Amino acid sequence: MLQSQVSFLSLLAATTAAFGTILSLSSAPALADSFNFDYSGAGITASGVLTTTSFDPSIGGYLITDVTGQRNGTSISMLLPPNTFAGNDNLLFATSPYLDGAGWAYEAGGGTYYDAFSIAPGGYFEQSSQTPSAATSLTSFIITPSSPPPPTPVPEPSEAMAIVVMGVWIDAAWRLRKKKSVSSQRV
Repeated sequence: MLQSQVSFLSLLAATTAAFGTILSLSSAPALADSFNFDYSGAGITASGVLTTTSFDPSIGGYLITDVTGQRNGTSISMLLPPNTFAGNDNLLFATSPYLDGAGWAYEAGGGTYYDAFSIAPGGYFEQSSQTPSAATSLTSFIITPSSPPPPTPVPEPSEAMAIVVMGVWIDAAWRLRKKKSVSSQRV
């Protein structure tokens, strides 16, 4: 009887270890964040939404991955990759001034590039590919987190499979234990 209990406990320990391994290997995908932006200056009004990676503690902020919105009534057509215009790095920091001297760049109005950036303590500026040697001082620059709907929890497929596998293993262990118990009673 003692040997069947030891076998059962060994099987249960192995099952628990396998279950833990399966759960540790499953990981949730990185979530994107989004921020509303609104800025203005002499002859400039721009607003929209910046989509970013999740917060990265190593940079103290986010990498902007997409932009939607308008600049002076013209749709913003795309975010420019880092180092495309005026040395943009597309970083958005968690605290003020939110942008560095490289800023983020986008295209609007059929091939015109714009770079919004910050120079402390000078404030925020926008540079245009139409006048690359001059930057326009921004009188207003606002960044606020968007309020996305709360995510709906959905179990990861690997977690659901781990639960099924765990159930099968426990069932098999109980059947083995019961079979050995019945066998030992017949002897």
